[in-house]
Amino acid sequence: MHDKGFAASSISSKLSAISFIHKLLNLTDPTQSFLIQKLVHAARKFQLPDGRKPISPRILKSLLDSLPAVLPQAYDQQLFKALFLFCYHSLSRVGEVTVTGASTHTLQLSDVSTQIIPPLTAPSLLVTFRTYKHGNPTRPAKISISPHIGSPYCPVTNLTSYLSLRGDCAGCLFLRSDGRPVSSVLFSSTLRKCVLHIHLDPRAFTAHSFRIGAATQAALSGVSDTQIRALGRWSSDAFRSYIRP
Repeated sequence: MHDKGFAASSISSKLSAISFIHKLLNLTDPTQSFLIQKLVHAARKFQLPDGRKPISPRILKSLLDSLPAVLPQAYDQQLFKALFLFCYHSLSRVGEVTVTGASTHTLQLSDVSTQIIPPLTAPSLLVTFRTYKHGNPTRPAKISISPHIGSPYCPVTNLTSYLSLRGDCAGCLFLRSDGRPVSSVLFSSTLRKCVLHIHLDPRAFTAHSFRIGAATQAALSGVSDTQIRALGRWSSDAFRSYIRP
């Protein structure tokens, strides 16, 4: 995993899952072996540079334009157009918009609403992250996403269009046409197809590239460190590593 560019924290998370399953089945925990512990220590000490690249506004538009060629169903096209735009503008982690093996932070339909915020005349999205990585469960994070009036890439109108197809049943915000939540695997595989379609390297553009790209663009636009930290729900200055040249 280290050779594939996984961060030491990601390796530790995966080992924790393996450890949990073995303990649940009353089996010997292989992750506690001397060799594994030494390898984890080495991974922390010799972390490879992060090769993930930011999804810029230009690349985001190209990815969105590729969806009809990648996904044959109209529902899926609107689902992923709304999802990609939402990920970018909310600086979402993949576990906040999809279900993973240990989902605890996935946004629900009830976590999103619209409201007109003066001086704007069109509604903005209001998003409540009730729980999130490193967050305090008693203090949810709230952000607003402004409309891009007249743009086909408006995050508000595209989410609204998706929700009209989704319906108002309770549950995860992003659902497939059969009612199942979008998984992190499906998200990553669809993004990979789009990245390949626009002739970019899928190893460099991953689900986290939306978050990296949005943080980078915010910094380039003069958004303050305090605002970026709040928008991305960072509890420290770790956001600085997301801002790329």
